[in-house]
Amino acid sequence: MTIVTMTEWLLEGLFLGIFCELGVIMSYHLILLTPVFHNLSQYRMDKITSRSAINWFTVGYFLLIGFFFELLQVNSGNHVLSTNFIILIVIMLIGIIDYWQDLLVVGLLTAIRLLMVGIGDSGFLQLGIGLAFVLGLMLIRAVLTQKTVWLDFGIQSVAILIFWVTFFALGVVNIVTVFQLVVQYICLLGTFYLALKLIYQDNELMVVLSRNASHDYLTGLLNQRMYEADFRQQLAVAKQKATPLSLIAFDIDYFKDINDHHGHDAGNQVLVEVATIIKQISRSYQSGSRLYRVGGEEFNLVLPNLDQKSAERVALRCCQMVSHSGIQYHGAKIPVTLSAGISDFTKGDTQIIDLYLRADRNLYLSKQRGRNRVTVNGTTMVADQ
Repeated sequence: MTIVTMTEWLLEGLFLGIFCELGVIMSYHLILLTPVFHNLSQYRMDKITSRSAINWFTVGYFLLIGFFFELLQVNSGNHVLSTNFIILIVIMLIGIIDYWQDLLVVGLLTAIRLLMVGIGDSGFLQLGIGLAFVLGLMLIRAVLTQKTVWLDFGIQSVAILIFWVTFFALGVVNIVTVFQLVVQYICLLGTFYLALKLIYQDNELMVVLSRNASHDYLTGLLNQRMYEADFRQQLAVAKQKATPLSLIAFDIDYFKDINDHHGHDAGNQVLVEVATIIKQISRSYQSGSRLYRVGGEEFNLVLPNLDQKSAERVALRCCQMVSHSGIQYHGAKIPVTLSAGISDFTKGDTQIIDLYLRADRNLYLSKQRGRNRVTVNGTTMVADQ
Protein backbone atom coordinates (compact mmCIF):
# COMPACT_ATOMS: atom_id res chain seq x y z
CA MET A 1 0.00 0.00 0.00
CA THR A 2 1.38 3.42 -0.99
CA ILE A 3 1.56 5.96 1.82
CA VAL A 4 1.18 9.65 0.95
CA THR A 5 3.88 11.30 3.05
CA MET A 6 4.07 14.94 4.11
CA THR A 7 7.13 15.36 1.88
CA GLU A 8 5.10 14.35 -1.19
CA TRP A 9 2.39 16.84 -0.33
CA LEU A 10 4.89 19.65 0.15
CA LEU A 11 6.91 18.98 -2.98
CA GLU A 12 4.21 17.96 -5.42
CA GLY A 13 1.15 19.81 -4.45
CA LEU A 14 -0.77 21.24 -1.69
CA PHE A 15 1.16 23.72 0.45
CA LEU A 16 3.77 24.67 -2.09
CA GLY A 17 1.05 25.02 -4.70
CA ILE A 18 -1.09 27.33 -2.56
CA PHE A 19 1.80 29.63 -1.70
CA CYS A 20 2.93 29.66 -5.32
CA GLU A 21 -0.59 30.51 -6.52
CA LEU A 22 -0.94 33.33 -3.99
CA GLY A 23 2.39 34.73 -5.14
CA VAL A 24 1.28 34.69 -8.78
CA ILE A 25 -2.07 36.37 -8.03
CA MET A 26 -0.74 39.01 -5.64
CA SER A 27 2.22 39.86 -7.89
CA TYR A 28 -0.21 40.41 -10.78
CA HIS A 29 -2.42 42.59 -8.58
CA LEU A 30 0.50 44.65 -7.25
CA ILE A 31 1.92 45.23 -10.75
CA LEU A 32 -1.45 46.61 -11.87
CA LEU A 33 -1.36 49.01 -8.92
CA THR A 34 1.95 50.52 -10.01
CA PRO A 35 1.80 54.06 -11.47
CA VAL A 36 2.42 52.74 -14.99
CA PHE A 37 -0.92 50.88 -15.06
CA HIS A 38 -2.82 52.83 -12.41
CA ASN A 39 -2.47 56.11 -14.32
CA LEU A 40 -2.67 55.01 -17.95
CA SER A 41 -4.70 58.16 -18.69
CA GLN A 42 -1.51 60.23 -18.34
CA TYR A 43 -0.29 58.54 -21.53
CA ARG A 44 -3.36 59.95 -23.32
CA MET A 45 -5.02 56.55 -23.54
CA ASP A 46 -8.80 56.29 -23.61
CA LYS A 47 -10.59 53.59 -21.61
CA ILE A 48 -10.67 51.11 -24.50
CA THR A 49 -6.95 51.49 -25.21
CA SER A 50 -6.12 51.27 -21.49
CA ARG A 51 -8.16 48.10 -21.18
CA SER A 52 -6.43 46.61 -24.22
CA ALA A 53 -2.98 47.42 -22.76
CA ILE A 54 -3.89 45.69 -19.48
CA ASN A 55 -5.30 42.67 -21.36
CA TRP A 56 -2.09 42.20 -23.34
CA PHE A 57 0.00 42.57 -20.22
CA THR A 58 -2.19 39.88 -18.63
CA VAL A 59 -1.61 37.56 -21.59
CA GLY A 60 2.16 38.07 -21.41
CA TYR A 61 2.29 37.73 -17.62
CA PHE A 62 0.44 34.43 -17.47
CA LEU A 63 2.30 33.05 -20.48
CA LEU A 64 5.52 33.75 -18.59
CA ILE A 65 4.09 31.97 -15.52
CA GLY A 66 3.06 29.04 -17.73
CA PHE A 67 6.56 28.88 -19.20
CA PHE A 68 8.01 28.82 -15.67
CA PHE A 69 5.78 25.91 -14.68
CA GLU A 70 6.71 23.97 -17.80
CA LEU A 71 10.40 24.59 -17.07
CA LEU A 72 9.83 23.37 -13.51
CA GLN A 73 8.14 20.31 -14.93
CA VAL A 74 11.07 19.52 -17.26
CA ASN A 75 13.63 19.92 -14.47
CA SER A 76 11.66 17.71 -12.08
CA GLY A 77 10.96 15.00 -14.65
CA ASN A 78 7.32 14.89 -13.45
CA HIS A 79 5.11 15.80 -16.41
CA VAL A 80 1.89 16.16 -14.37
CA LEU A 81 3.39 18.43 -11.71
CA SER A 82 2.30 21.72 -13.29
CA THR A 83 -0.83 20.58 -15.13
CA ASN A 84 -3.22 21.83 -12.44
CA PHE A 85 -1.49 25.20 -12.46
CA ILE A 86 -1.75 25.50 -16.24
CA ILE A 87 -5.46 24.61 -16.18
CA LEU A 88 -6.13 27.08 -13.38
CA ILE A 89 -4.26 29.85 -15.21
CA VAL A 90 -6.48 29.45 -18.27
CA ILE A 91 -9.67 29.31 -16.18
CA MET A 92 -8.59 32.33 -14.11
CA LEU A 93 -8.25 34.39 -17.27
CA ILE A 94 -11.90 33.90 -18.30
CA GLY A 95 -13.64 37.18 -17.56
CA ILE A 96 -10.34 39.05 -17.18
CA ILE A 97 -9.35 39.08 -20.85
CA ASP A 98 -11.28 38.51 -24.09
CA TYR A 99 -12.14 34.91 -24.95
CA TRP A 100 -10.04 34.96 -28.11
CA GLN A 101 -7.07 36.10 -26.03
CA ASP A 102 -7.72 33.24 -23.61
CA LEU A 103 -7.74 30.83 -26.58
CA LEU A 104 -4.45 32.39 -27.68
CA VAL A 105 -3.00 31.63 -24.24
CA VAL A 106 -4.21 28.01 -24.54
CA GLY A 107 -2.56 27.66 -27.96
CA LEU A 108 0.73 29.21 -26.89
CA LEU A 109 0.90 27.17 -23.68
CA THR A 110 0.30 24.05 -25.77
CA ALA A 111 3.13 25.08 -28.09
CA ILE A 112 5.41 25.68 -25.10
CA ARG A 113 4.69 22.21 -23.78
CA LEU A 114 5.40 20.61 -27.17
CA LEU A 115 8.68 22.50 -27.52
CA MET A 116 9.93 21.87 -24.01
CA VAL A 117 8.61 18.42 -23.22
CA GLY A 118 8.16 16.85 -26.62
CA ILE A 119 5.45 14.33 -27.27
CA GLY A 120 5.27 10.62 -28.02
CA ASP A 121 2.57 8.52 -29.65
CA SER A 122 0.46 8.33 -26.49
CA GLY A 123 1.17 11.97 -25.78
CA PHE A 124 -1.02 13.14 -28.63
CA LEU A 125 -4.03 11.48 -27.01
CA GLN A 126 -3.16 12.95 -23.61
CA LEU A 127 -2.67 16.42 -25.06
CA GLY A 128 -5.95 16.13 -26.97
CA ILE A 129 -7.81 15.16 -23.80
CA GLY A 130 -6.23 18.07 -21.94
CA LEU A 131 -7.18 20.58 -24.63
CA ALA A 132 -10.71 19.19 -24.89
CA PHE A 133 -11.11 19.48 -21.12
CA VAL A 134 -9.86 23.07 -20.96
CA LEU A 135 -11.89 24.23 -23.96
CA GLY A 136 -15.00 22.47 -22.66
CA LEU A 137 -14.64 24.08 -19.24
CA MET A 138 -14.13 27.47 -20.88
CA LEU A 139 -17.31 26.96 -22.91
CA ILE A 140 -19.33 25.97 -19.84
CA ARG A 141 -18.15 29.02 -17.89
CA ALA A 142 -18.90 31.28 -20.86
CA VAL A 143 -22.44 29.91 -21.29
CA LEU A 144 -23.33 30.08 -17.58
CA THR A 145 -23.74 33.85 -17.37
CA GLN A 146 -25.69 33.58 -14.11
CA LYS A 147 -23.14 31.35 -12.42
CA THR A 148 -22.43 31.72 -8.72
CA VAL A 149 -19.14 31.04 -6.99
CA TRP A 150 -20.44 27.79 -5.52
CA LEU A 151 -21.84 26.57 -8.85
CA ASP A 152 -18.57 27.37 -10.60
CA PHE A 153 -16.61 25.72 -7.79
CA GLY A 154 -18.77 22.58 -8.04
CA ILE A 155 -18.51 22.37 -11.84
CA GLN A 156 -14.73 22.70 -11.81
CA SER A 157 -14.35 20.20 -8.95
CA VAL A 158 -16.38 17.56 -10.79
CA ALA A 159 -14.63 18.34 -14.07
CA ILE A 160 -11.13 18.00 -12.60
CA LEU A 161 -12.12 14.68 -11.03
CA ILE A 162 -13.29 13.38 -14.42
CA PHE A 163 -10.12 14.75 -16.03
CA TRP A 164 -7.69 12.94 -13.75
CA VAL A 165 -9.76 9.75 -13.60
CA THR A 166 -9.53 9.68 -17.41
CA PHE A 167 -5.74 9.85 -17.19
CA PHE A 168 -5.83 7.12 -14.53
CA ALA A 169 -7.80 4.96 -16.96
CA LEU A 170 -5.11 5.57 -19.59
CA GLY A 171 -2.43 4.46 -17.14
CA VAL A 172 -0.73 7.85 -17.01
CA VAL A 173 -1.16 8.31 -13.23
CA ASN A 174 -1.97 6.01 -10.31
CA ILE A 175 -4.95 6.33 -8.00
CA VAL A 176 -2.91 7.97 -5.21
CA THR A 177 -1.70 10.65 -7.63
CA VAL A 178 -5.28 11.17 -8.83
CA PHE A 179 -6.35 11.78 -5.23
CA GLN A 180 -3.48 14.20 -4.68
CA LEU A 181 -4.06 16.14 -7.88
CA VAL A 182 -7.84 16.43 -7.39
CA VAL A 183 -7.43 17.67 -3.81
CA GLN A 184 -4.67 20.00 -4.96
CA TYR A 185 -6.83 21.56 -7.67
CA ILE A 186 -9.81 22.00 -5.34
CA CYS A 187 -7.58 23.68 -2.75
CA LEU A 188 -5.99 25.89 -5.42
CA LEU A 189 -9.43 26.83 -6.73
CA GLY A 190 -10.65 27.69 -3.23
CA THR A 191 -7.53 29.76 -2.63
CA PHE A 192 -8.09 31.56 -5.92
CA TYR A 193 -11.63 32.58 -4.97
CA LEU A 194 -10.52 33.68 -1.51
CA ALA A 195 -7.70 35.77 -2.97
CA LEU A 196 -10.10 37.22 -5.55
CA LYS A 197 -12.53 38.23 -2.79
CA LEU A 198 -9.76 39.94 -0.82
CA ILE A 199 -8.58 41.78 -3.96
CA TYR A 200 -12.12 42.97 -4.71
CA GLN A 201 -12.50 44.23 -1.14
CA ASP A 202 -9.16 45.99 -1.40
CA ASN A 203 -10.14 47.58 -4.72
CA GLU A 204 -13.50 48.71 -3.34
CA LEU A 205 -11.76 50.32 -0.37
CA MET A 206 -9.32 52.07 -2.70
CA VAL A 207 -12.22 53.36 -4.81
CA VAL A 208 -13.95 54.73 -1.70
CA LEU A 209 -10.75 56.38 -0.43
CA SER A 210 -9.98 57.80 -3.86
CA ARG A 211 -13.51 59.18 -4.20
CA ASN A 212 -13.42 60.70 -0.72
CA ALA A 213 -10.15 62.40 -1.62
CA SER A 214 -11.53 63.89 -4.84
CA HIS A 215 -15.27 64.41 -4.22
CA ASP A 216 -17.44 66.39 -1.86
CA TYR A 217 -19.25 63.92 0.40
CA LEU A 218 -22.57 65.83 0.41
CA THR A 219 -23.19 66.82 -3.20
CA GLY A 220 -21.00 64.21 -4.91
CA LEU A 221 -19.28 67.00 -6.85
CA LEU A 222 -15.54 67.21 -7.37
CA ASN A 223 -13.78 69.17 -4.63
CA GLN A 224 -11.31 72.08 -4.43
CA ARG A 225 -8.31 69.80 -4.87
CA MET A 226 -9.68 68.38 -8.13
CA TYR A 227 -10.77 71.83 -9.27
CA GLU A 228 -7.21 73.11 -9.12
CA ALA A 229 -5.75 70.04 -10.83
CA ASP A 230 -8.38 69.89 -13.60
CA PHE A 231 -8.52 73.62 -14.23
CA ARG A 232 -4.75 73.80 -14.47
CA GLN A 233 -4.85 71.08 -17.13
CA GLN A 234 -7.69 72.79 -19.03
CA LEU A 235 -5.79 76.07 -18.98
CA ALA A 236 -2.71 74.37 -20.46
CA VAL A 237 -4.87 72.91 -23.26
CA ALA A 238 -6.48 76.28 -23.97
CA LYS A 239 -3.07 77.97 -24.17
CA GLN A 240 -1.61 75.26 -26.41
CA LYS A 241 -4.56 75.00 -28.82
CA ALA A 242 -5.86 78.58 -28.53
CA THR A 243 -9.34 77.33 -27.65
CA PRO A 244 -11.94 79.12 -25.49
CA LEU A 245 -12.14 78.40 -21.77
CA SER A 246 -14.60 79.97 -19.34
CA LEU A 247 -15.08 79.91 -15.58
CA ILE A 248 -18.29 80.68 -13.69
CA ALA A 249 -18.15 81.27 -9.94
CA PHE A 250 -21.54 80.68 -8.26
CA ASP A 251 -22.59 81.54 -4.72
CA ILE A 252 -25.95 80.80 -3.07
CA ASP A 253 -27.51 84.04 -1.83
CA TYR A 254 -28.28 84.40 1.89
CA PHE A 255 -27.26 80.82 2.57
CA LYS A 256 -26.51 81.57 6.24
CA ASP A 257 -30.09 82.80 6.65
CA ILE A 258 -31.37 79.54 5.17
CA ASN A 259 -29.40 77.57 7.75
CA ASP A 260 -30.50 79.87 10.58
CA HIS A 261 -34.22 79.85 9.70
CA HIS A 262 -34.70 76.32 8.38
CA GLY A 263 -31.84 74.34 9.92
CA HIS A 264 -28.68 72.77 8.54
CA ASP A 265 -30.54 69.77 7.09
CA ALA A 266 -32.52 72.18 4.95
CA GLY A 267 -29.28 73.91 3.98
CA ASN A 268 -27.80 70.57 2.94
CA GLN A 269 -30.82 69.83 0.77
CA VAL A 270 -30.50 73.24 -0.87
CA LEU A 271 -26.83 72.56 -1.65
CA VAL A 272 -27.64 69.19 -3.23
CA GLU A 273 -30.53 70.51 -5.35
CA VAL A 274 -28.68 73.61 -6.51
CA ALA A 275 -25.68 71.46 -7.48
CA THR A 276 -27.99 69.15 -9.45
CA ILE A 277 -29.61 72.04 -11.33
CA ILE A 278 -26.28 73.64 -12.28
CA LYS A 279 -24.84 70.32 -13.38
CA GLN A 280 -27.83 69.43 -15.56
CA ILE A 281 -27.98 72.82 -17.27
CA SER A 282 -24.22 73.04 -17.86
CA ARG A 283 -24.15 69.57 -19.39
CA SER A 284 -26.91 70.58 -21.83
CA TYR A 285 -24.62 73.36 -23.12
CA GLN A 286 -21.26 71.62 -22.87
CA SER A 287 -20.88 67.87 -22.21
CA GLY A 288 -17.30 68.42 -21.07
CA SER A 289 -18.24 70.90 -18.34
CA ARG A 290 -17.16 70.13 -14.78
CA LEU A 291 -18.73 71.48 -11.61
CA TYR A 292 -16.84 71.74 -8.30
CA ARG A 293 -17.89 72.59 -4.78
CA VAL A 294 -15.08 74.84 -3.61
CA GLY A 295 -16.57 76.25 -0.41
CA GLY A 296 -19.58 76.07 1.87
CA GLU A 297 -22.10 77.49 -0.64
CA GLU A 298 -19.66 78.21 -3.46
CA PHE A 299 -19.42 76.35 -6.77
CA ASN A 300 -17.02 76.77 -9.68
CA LEU A 301 -18.07 75.67 -13.16
CA VAL A 302 -15.31 75.10 -15.72
CA LEU A 303 -16.45 75.25 -19.34
CA PRO A 304 -13.87 74.08 -21.90
CA ASN A 305 -14.43 75.27 -25.48
CA LEU A 306 -17.11 77.77 -24.46
CA ASP A 307 -16.54 81.50 -24.96
CA GLN A 308 -17.64 84.29 -22.66
CA LYS A 309 -21.00 84.86 -24.37
CA SER A 310 -21.93 81.18 -24.14
CA ALA A 311 -20.84 81.09 -20.49
CA GLU A 312 -23.08 84.09 -19.85
CA ARG A 313 -26.08 82.18 -21.19
CA VAL A 314 -25.23 79.18 -19.02
CA ALA A 315 -24.93 81.33 -15.89
CA LEU A 316 -28.19 83.19 -16.53
CA ARG A 317 -30.04 79.95 -17.18
CA CYS A 318 -28.70 78.39 -13.97
CA CYS A 319 -29.68 81.42 -11.88
CA GLN A 320 -33.15 81.49 -13.44
CA MET A 321 -33.79 77.79 -12.86
CA VAL A 322 -32.64 77.95 -9.23
CA SER A 323 -34.83 81.00 -8.45
CA HIS A 324 -37.85 79.24 -10.01
CA SER A 325 -37.14 75.83 -8.54
CA GLY A 326 -39.11 76.26 -5.33
CA ILE A 327 -37.03 73.93 -3.17
CA GLN A 328 -39.31 72.14 -0.71
CA TYR A 329 -38.29 71.11 2.78
CA HIS A 330 -40.85 69.40 5.05
CA GLY A 331 -43.69 71.11 3.23
CA ALA A 332 -42.13 74.56 3.35
CA LYS A 333 -40.92 76.31 0.21
CA ILE A 334 -37.44 77.76 0.59
CA PRO A 335 -36.73 80.72 -1.72
CA VAL A 336 -33.24 80.29 -3.19
CA THR A 337 -31.30 82.46 -5.62
CA LEU A 338 -27.79 82.40 -7.07
CA SER A 339 -25.25 85.05 -7.90
CA ALA A 340 -22.55 84.45 -10.49
CA GLY A 341 -19.33 85.95 -11.80
CA ILE A 342 -17.76 85.00 -15.14
CA SER A 343 -14.27 85.13 -16.59
CA ASP A 344 -12.77 83.67 -19.75
CA PHE A 345 -9.28 82.81 -20.89
CA THR A 346 -7.16 85.62 -22.32
CA LYS A 347 -3.61 85.56 -23.67
CA GLY A 348 -2.33 87.26 -20.54
CA ASP A 349 -3.53 84.44 -18.25
CA THR A 350 -0.64 82.32 -17.03
CA GLN A 351 -2.19 80.66 -13.97
CA ILE A 352 -5.65 79.52 -12.93
CA ILE A 353 -5.68 82.19 -10.23
CA ASP A 354 -5.81 84.83 -12.99
CA LEU A 355 -9.17 83.61 -14.24
CA TYR A 356 -10.47 82.89 -10.74
CA LEU A 357 -9.72 86.39 -9.41
CA ARG A 358 -11.67 87.98 -12.29
CA ALA A 359 -14.60 85.59 -11.81
CA ASP A 360 -14.55 86.20 -8.04
CA ARG A 361 -14.43 89.98 -8.54
CA ASN A 362 -17.44 89.76 -10.85
CA LEU A 363 -19.23 87.54 -8.33
CA TYR A 364 -18.63 90.20 -5.66
CA LEU A 365 -20.22 92.80 -7.93
CA SER A 366 -23.26 90.56 -8.45
CA LYS A 367 -23.67 90.33 -4.68
CA GLN A 368 -23.09 94.05 -4.14
CA ARG A 369 -25.61 95.05 -6.82
CA GLY A 370 -28.55 93.12 -5.40
CA ARG A 371 -27.89 89.33 -5.79
CA ASN A 372 -29.64 86.94 -8.20
CA ARG A 373 -27.41 88.49 -10.82
CA VAL A 374 -24.66 87.58 -13.29
CA THR A 375 -21.66 89.85 -13.88
CA VAL A 376 -19.24 89.75 -16.81
CA ASN A 377 -16.36 92.22 -17.12
CA GLY A 378 -18.05 94.53 -14.59
CA THR A 379 -21.40 94.51 -16.42
CA THR A 380 -24.22 93.06 -14.31
CA MET A 381 -27.45 91.44 -15.56
CA VAL A 382 -30.49 90.53 -13.44
CA ALA A 383 -31.15 86.80 -13.83
CA ASP A 384 -34.96 86.99 -14.03
CA GLN A 385 -35.10 89.68 -16.70
